[in-house]
Amino acid sequence: YIDGFGFEEYSSEYVAVGEQAMDSIVVRSPSAGITFTIIEPDSTKKPGQIDEFLERNGGPGVQHLAFLVDEIIPAVLEFESRGIEFLQTPGTYYDALAERIDNLDEAIADLRKTNVLADRDEWGYLLQLFTRSPYERRTLFFELIQRHGAQGFGSSNIRALYEAVERARAATS
Repeated sequence: YIDGFGFEEYSSEYVAVGEQAMDSIVVRSPSAGITFTIIEPDSTKKPGQIDEFLERNGGPGVQHLAFLVDEIIPAVLEFESRGIEFLQTPGTYYDALAERIDNLDEAIADLRKTNVLADRDEWGYLLQLFTRSPYERRTLFFELIQRHGAQGFGSSNIRALYEAVERARAATS
């Protein structure tokens, strides 16, 4: 993506959760209109949800697509009314949210009710939520994201997403 399309590396992070881990590299187009997050499981750790995706998908591929929305809470409620299922977020996430991110326009109770995640960077904050995969092989899911100045990916939520997907995976095993 860097050589072929002129993308630039935006960030990278190693995420370890329990006995599983992954490398994450985020690249963006020069206009910042397209962002790709490329993840790879750490083969020295126990297999996790990324390994399962690779197996179900028959190799690398697109695991999720993100859609920018103006107001995430009404969007979540609308999608839920149409039968879309979102990942659940542990209540303890919201117990510490006010300490981690101050000056949210949205009420934490509304974020908790809709399972919306929040993250902050030096430019502002973002809100995001991930769906359960609607497909039998569970090889693709979707994300809603609302930005309040934030330019980042929600890197603090990589761990939250990974843990949420791991909980969902464990519940269906």
